[in-house]
Amino acid sequence: MKALPVHPAGWGIAAVLCGIVAVFAVAAQWTTAPLTAGPMLQNATPDGFTVVWWKTGHSPAELRVRGITEAEVVFPARRTGDRFEARATGLEPGVACRYDILDIAPDGSRRRLAEGRARTAPPPGTPFSFLMFADSGSGKRPQYRLAQTMDRYPFDLVLHAGDLIYGRAAPGDYADKFFRPYRNWLRDVPIYPVLGNHDLKEDAGQAFLQTFSLPTNGPARLPPEHCFWFDYGDARFVGIDSNLDPDLLAGAVVPWLRETLAAAGRRWKFVFFHHPPWAGGNRPADAKVCDILVPAIEAGGADVVFCGHNHLYERMLPRRNGRVVPAPEGILYVVSGAGGKSLHKEQPEAVRDLAKFDDSQFSFTWVRVDARRVAIEQIGANDAVLDRVELKHLDSPGPNDIP
Repeated sequence: MKALPVHPAGWGIAAVLCGIVAVFAVAAQWTTAPLTAGPMLQNATPDGFTVVWWKTGHSPAELRVRGITEAEVVFPARRTGDRFEARATGLEPGVACRYDILDIAPDGSRRRLAEGRARTAPPPGTPFSFLMFADSGSGKRPQYRLAQTMDRYPFDLVLHAGDLIYGRAAPGDYADKFFRPYRNWLRDVPIYPVLGNHDLKEDAGQAFLQTFSLPTNGPARLPPEHCFWFDYGDARFVGIDSNLDPDLLAGAVVPWLRETLAAAGRRWKFVFFHHPPWAGGNRPADAKVCDILVPAIEAGGADVVFCGHNHLYERMLPRRNGRVVPAPEGILYVVSGAGGKSLHKEQPEAVRDLAKFDDSQFSFTWVRVDARRVAIEQIGANDAVLDRVELKHLDSPGPNDIP
């Protein structure tokens, strides 16, 4: 059979149809879905910060930073499965900027998936504030209600002293027990958590370690991110995995901790970990921490130690060498474990030198810091100030306010 002649106009129609098919083929390859988690701001240093997010699909992504120069600066994202991580570098201390997460199409075009704000760590002399809490990850109403209260307070970073997730502590648990309750600030404020005992329930805490991007400057003998330190303004923060066995704590963590605290100079020194060395709730004090870590903390000249594990608020009178001492000479120990899981009843007779406690409601610790002064308040879910204490450096005028 003889082929039918094709009219020249038919070629134009065919080309259009082929173009439409090609467009749909490209669109099918570029399956841009909303983020499944994040963005989450991490590891703010004087020269940069990290952003972590999760998304499905096969397309690559990148981080675009705006507001630091007249031009936009773009940083590539590293992918591991559905997890993406990008590090902005080369910035100045204390710089505030905006960032966008961009999905990259096969044709090179970009689509914005999310945005946030970030600030590099400020230099000394810059006042700042932070939140501290622990034992939060229930995924239930008390946790969400306390998170809403947190939103009403200004803060530049967050410390979490462990037990972020209760239950299996698997990757899938983070959506309802971490990302959703704190969604209003996770994209804009860096969080620095340490491992609690419940965070280790499944696969030795791999879900925790694969979720966060923490400083990797811990003891050489330990895997990264179990222990770390960072400077922010006039403070040095040291996070410790207190679940480690005694030999590792004594042989690897203690020398590193002494050196890290000694190198902080005149900065305020804050140490945080999960198990408190002294406590009066329904859990006994941790003898391992008391015997191994406390001497190193004292030798390094720490100012405040923050812990969790007991589900209530406790503050000890300043201590050194096992006894109460005047405020400038001692270390303040604070347990802020009423973060949203459950509440333990206090047993005052079980602990000596207890200055203040509250076991009546969920709460968090709000801390304001400048070069000469640290103001610590415990805030309840109903905005009540449950406790207030103020520290001053030795050469600052006026006494330390520690009732």
